[in-house]
This record gives sequence, structure tokens and C-alpha cells, in this order.
Amino acid sequence: METNEYKLLKLLPLLQQVFGKVGVHRTKTGRDAGLTNMLINAIGIIHENEKCTMRMLAKELLIAPPAATRIVNDLIKKKMVRRETDPSDRRLVRLRITPHASEIFYNVHVEAAEILARVLARLNEEEQDALIFGLEGFVRAVLDVEREDQVQSRSSEE
Repeated sequence: METNEYKLLKLLPLLQQVFGKVGVHRTKTGRDAGLTNMLINAIGIIHENEKCTMRMLAKELLIAPPAATRIVNDLIKKKMVRRETDPSDRRLVRLRITPHASEIFYNVHVEAAEILARVLARLNEEEQDALIFGLEGFVRAVLDVEREDQVQSRSSEE
């Protein structure tokens, strides 16, 4: 029986390999646009949240606000994000993706799905089912830990 420590030492490099090999940089659109996984994740977060602020983006990306500012500045230079003053509260700045970014986001996902389909075709059905089952459990566990961390964070703030 493998210990949790051994499994952790096995899992981390595997995850790093997967993210390195199946990332946005593997898509033609992603390479042409000079995107990284972090930048495409930021675009996705902003796309999904029309009230996105810099603080919200940093929290979602699990990074410090200054790092989020650098990411947004990079995306602004690439004409993929813009800052807009909130009409109901002029102190707030909201982030918006541009139509250009929306098109790139869509194309990257189409191309990534094609790559993933080629990868999955190399697995037999049993391996595909095991992968899906394992990833679903992994995501559930990640979300549980995230919820616990939020509860602890709120408790320590009180």
C-alpha cells in the first residue's frame, strides 16, 4: 500500500507534466496570441463574471493582487481586456474581455479539445473511464478543501 506522501510525490510531477503538455501553448491560436495557461484562465474568469474586479480575479487565480495587475496589464497590451469604471460606483473598476479575446478564447478551446481528443483516443475505454472517475473525485476534493479554507478564513477574520 502506497503512503499518502509517496502518492503526493508521484502526483505533483504528473500534474505538472499534464499541464505542461496539454496547455494553451499547444494550440496554434494560443501560441500566436502569446498566451499562457494563467492568461487564458484570467480571460475565462473575466468572461464568466461580468462584475469582475482586480481583487476578484486575484482571488480566483489564487495569486496576490499585484500579480493579477501584471496579468491584466499584459492582457490590456494584447488588446484582450479593458478596464471600465462601474457606472453605479465610480470607485470600482470592472474588467471586461474584448471581442478579440472572446474569439481567441473560443478558438483556443476548440483547438485544445481537438488535442485532448487525440490524446484520449490513445487510451482504451477502461482507462478513459478511470481518468474521468479519478478527475471527478479530484475536483470534488479540491472544492471541499477550498470551502474549508474559506470557512477557516472567515473564522480567523472574526
